[in-house]
Amino acid sequence: MAGGLVAGGMVSDPPAMARRVFGARLELAAAYVELLVTTGIDHGLVGPREAPRMWERHVVNCALAAPAFQPDAEVADLGTGAGLPGLVLAIARPDLRLHLIEPLHRRIVWLERTVELLGLENVAVLEGRAEVYAGRLAVRHTTARAVARLDALSRWSAPLLAPGGSLVALKGSGAAAELAADWPAMRRAGARAARVCGYGESGLLWSSSVAQDDPPKSNAPFDGAGVGAGAEAGAPAGSDKPVTDEGSGDDVTRVVIVDFVHGPAPSARQERTRGQSRPTSKRGRSRSGGDRPRRARGR
Repeated sequence: MAGGLVAGGMVSDPPAMARRVFGARLELAAAYVELLVTTGIDHGLVGPREAPRMWERHVVNCALAAPAFQPDAEVADLGTGAGLPGLVLAIARPDLRLHLIEPLHRRIVWLERTVELLGLENVAVLEGRAEVYAGRLAVRHTTARAVARLDALSRWSAPLLAPGGSLVALKGSGAAAELAADWPAMRRAGARAARVCGYGESGLLWSSSVAQDDPPKSNAPFDGAGVGAGAEAGAPAGSDKPVTDEGSGDDVTRVVIVDFVHGPAPSARQERTRGQSRPTSKRGRSRSGGDRPRRARGR
C-alpha cells in the first residue's frame, strides 16, 4: 500500500469530496498528492503555489471525470506532465489501463518513479510525442488536461483511437465556445460528434450536444457515462439541456467528449516516418525524443 512512501506534513488532509470520490483508494490518492507537492515541485512539474490547492483544483477535478470512460478501457493521456489526469484516473478507476505519453525526459523519470512507488500496475509510461505512437496504439479513449486546444487534441487523438473511440478532454468554463470555434478543424481530423458534459460527485450532471456531423452508421457514440452514479444521475447524454455556469467551481468538472467513428488516413509524412529506423544511443533510446515505449519499472 501507499502508506509511508513519502514524508508527511506537506499537504492538507483530503477534503470530504476526495474521501467520497476515491473511497477505499483514498490512501493511494493521498500518497500521490504528497509526491506532487514534494518531488513534483523539486522536479519542476508543479508550481509551489499549487500545493495548498492540489486536492481541490487538480486531483479531485480530474477524479470527477472518471465516469466518462468506458469500463475496462485503454486510455492514452496526451502530454500527461505530472500525471494529470492519467495517474488520477489510474487510482480512481483501477479497471482502466493508462498510457501516459510525455515528451520531456525529466518528467518521464519522475513519472516512472511515481508509478513504481505507488505500485500502479495499470499504467505504462511512454516517452515521446503523441504523433510517434500513431499506428502503435489503438485505445478506446484519449484524454488531456491543460495541454492544447480541441483542434490539436483531435489531430493527435485520431491516429491513436480504435474504431468508435473518443477523446475525453478536461476543459474549463470556456469549453462550449472553444468547441464551437474549433469544430470545423476537428471534423477534418475525423471527429463526428461532440458534446460538453458536466461531472460532479454524483456522476454525470448534464450533457449538451453542441456539435454533430451526420449520424454514424456504426459504433454509436459513447453516452458519456461509463460507470458509477453518472450512468443514472443527471440529464441523459445528448439532451438539449443548455450548458450553464451553475456549479462551475471545484465541485463540477467540464469535459468535452469527441467521438471519432473513422479516423483519417495517415499523412504521407506519417507513412514515411513509420517505415524509417532511427539511430539510437548506447542506452537504446532514440536521440530525437524517444520513439520507443518506456514502461514503468517494478511491475
